[in-house]
Amino acid sequence: MSVKIILVLVVLFYTDYSESKKSIPSYIDLCHRDDPNLGACVTKAVEKIQPHLRDGVPELFLPSMNPFIVLQADLDKGDSFKASFKNIEVYYADEFKIEDAKIDLDQLRIELAVSFSRLRIKSQYNIQGKILILQVNGQGLADGNFTNVYVKAVANGKFSSKNGKDYVVVNNRSLELDLGKPVFYFDNVFRNNPQLNEQTNKIVNENIVDLVDELKPVIIETVSEIVFASYIQKCRQSDPDVKHCYINAIEQIKSHFDQGVPEFSIPPMNPLVVPEVSLVNGGSFKATFKDIKIYHLQELKVLDIDIDLNNNQARVKLLLPKLRITSNYDITGKILFLQLNGNGSADGNLTNVSVDVELQGERYKKGGQEYIKFSSMEINEKLHQPVFRFEGLFRENPELTEQTNKVVNENIDEILDELRPAIHIAISEAVLGIIKPMFEKFSVKELFPE
Repeated sequence: MSVKIILVLVVLFYTDYSESKKSIPSYIDLCHRDDPNLGACVTKAVEKIQPHLRDGVPELFLPSMNPFIVLQADLDKGDSFKASFKNIEVYYADEFKIEDAKIDLDQLRIELAVSFSRLRIKSQYNIQGKILILQVNGQGLADGNFTNVYVKAVANGKFSSKNGKDYVVVNNRSLELDLGKPVFYFDNVFRNNPQLNEQTNKIVNENIVDLVDELKPVIIETVSEIVFASYIQKCRQSDPDVKHCYINAIEQIKSHFDQGVPEFSIPPMNPLVVPEVSLVNGGSFKATFKDIKIYHLQELKVLDIDIDLNNNQARVKLLLPKLRITSNYDITGKILFLQLNGNGSADGNLTNVSVDVELQGERYKKGGQEYIKFSSMEINEKLHQPVFRFEGLFRENPELTEQTNKVVNENIDEILDELRPAIHIAISEAVLGIIKPMFEKFSVKELFPE
């Protein structure tokens, strides 16, 4: 997590100091990029931020760190051992100490050594396979206490420019990990045999060094994902400003839409691909749009959000400053006074699209946990100043194709009334593409802890 803090500060070093200072909290000290003791300056800056990490620093997209929430981590050694940990709560993560920090801004390289005097990690677990000499097949609650944990992380990055802004992308990373001698307790390892459960925990802790060594490669890989990709914020139902938390969490996630968000099973969203949408209006008009690609979803703004868990409802108001929708089309029939019979590529550009979504769900149980499945959705969208172009409307007559596209855009409001069902489905797919996967993967308690 401290790697993420330093990466954020590195971006600030590359921006104009006076401009950056306007938008960041007053307790954050910015170091000058030419400081010969940059590592020491950054260490002091992070130490000054630390007291605020317990509650999180929304301005830097840093979630609360006590506990620091990780939705899921998986350990997989093939058929011999598989373990899944969900709803992981890491306590005292904000009490880290930076032992060493080396920063090379020219190469965009960070070397960081961090120690934790204590850590406590609680989670739900599901383990299948062999631990040392024990064959285990159980699930329940896990509790681990660690002392004197040492982490050394190396990150190499590069700057990526998009929409006139610079982003840091980590393209190479490594991690060394010393967990000290932790103490674990797994309840319910053997559901019907409490004595065997106690004996197993005793054997695990008596041989903990050997066990950690055996699992170290997958532990390092998992911890690396947590350290370098810790941008997901969870919102507690008891938070008096939970609405702001929801909005902030979406802001954090959407910057990762280009690559997708595997933690939430969200696929790459720029573009979001919709395989096919068909539109039929009686016998007078038929249109099929295939390979639909929707661009610029990462620029969406959440204007309002309300999640009613008691009634399994969600209402969201979104603004999409711009959208581009491309597809392959096949149209036969009459739109307004135009008789069309063509196929080719379609390209639509829309600005300031406002979308109001209401989702109604129902609860179901899986693995002893409650999940929400959205069974109905109402969506209202307002499209402002769209411009469409259809290639190949009249293959034998390019001039007529040009003239038809001109007429289409001159009468775009009426055309939209005809095409609205197809656009409606495309936007619905985009919204569900963000929401549906996370509710299918995670239970209500995992997504919305009390």
